[in-house]
Amino acid sequence: SKKLNLKKKIKTFFVNNNQISNLIITRGDKDVIYTHKHKIYSLKVKKINPKDVTGASDTFISILGIFLKNKYSLKVAITKAILASRIVIKKKYTSYLKKKEL
Repeated sequence: SKKLNLKKKIKTFFVNNNQISNLIITRGDKDVIYTHKHKIYSLKVKKINPKDVTGASDTFISILGIFLKNKYSLKVAITKAILASRIVIKKKYTSYLKKKEL
C-alpha cells in the first residue's frame, strides 16, 4: 500500500540515516505521519466535510509550535494541531481559532 511505501521511504532516508530528528507529514483527511526518536508513528484523522481549507496548514503549524514551546510532547502537540485545523476548516472562509475552541 502507499502508506507502507511512504513509511519505508521515511525509514530509509530519515530514520536510519539519522538525518532528521523529527519529521511531520500531513496527509489531508488521511493521517499525519511523524518520526520521533528514530521511530515512525501515524495519527489517524477523521474525515469531515470542510467548508474552506484555506489556512488549515497555517493553523496546524502555529498550534504545533505553541504546544511544543510549552513543553508538550510531540504527539500531544500534533494531536492538538490536528484538532485546531479541523475546527478552522469547518468555518466558511479563512478563519481564526478561538482559545475556547481548542
